Parts: sequence; C-alpha cells; structure tokens
Amino acid sequence: MRDRIILALEHRVRRADGGIGWVLSRAAPMTGPDGAIREWFGTVIDVTERREAVERMTRSEERLQLALDMGRLGTWDWDIRQGALVWSEEQYRMQGYAPGEVEPSYEAWLARVHPED
Repeated sequence: MRDRIILALEHRVRRADGGIGWVLSRAAPMTGPDGAIREWFGTVIDVTERREAVERMTRSEERLQLALDMGRLGTWDWDIRQGALVWSEEQYRMQGYAPGEVEPSYEAWLARVHPED
C-alpha cells in the first residue's frame, strides 16, 4: 500500500563534472498490512534550469525595480479585455493620489489630465 508523499525536498547536488545542480527529491513510504514501512518509493527530478531561470528573473526584477525607484518612474498595466488596470505606487503619486486611494481606472487617470490637454 502506498501512502502519501512525506518527503519533498529541493536541494543542491554536486555533479560528476564538479558543478553544482539542483534536484527535487520526493519520497513516499510503502507500508505493509501492519502499517510498518517496508520500503521507500522515490523520484528525483533535475530542476537546475528552472532554478537558474528563477534566479536570473529575480535579479532582473530587482534591477528593474531599482531603476524605477531611482528614476521615480510610475508604471501601469491595463488589460483592456479583462478591464483590469494596475498602477504602481509612484503612478498613484504622479496622478496626485495616495497609493490605494482610488481604484485604478481610465476615468481616475482622465480626471487628472489638464483640461487644455
């Protein structure tokens, strides 16, 4: 009888070539009729590429956030199909709102455009 997975661990490994990789190890106990563990059943998946991609993306996002902060740049994202609009905190401030003061919308933005523009 196979029970639930009780071990799931993402960890580093030293490869045969001396490099470092990442694996996801999972294991589940195989129990006998008396409930005692008779053996373990497990898998190991190489997740090195995913881990490295996540690390690259994290570093890139940190650099982007630093550039936005230093440049005092506001950002916004408008999904027209879904009708969803997201403003950064700086975008709120640039529009004269406190962050979270209003629901981001075309109307809220338009209310801050000078009438002659």
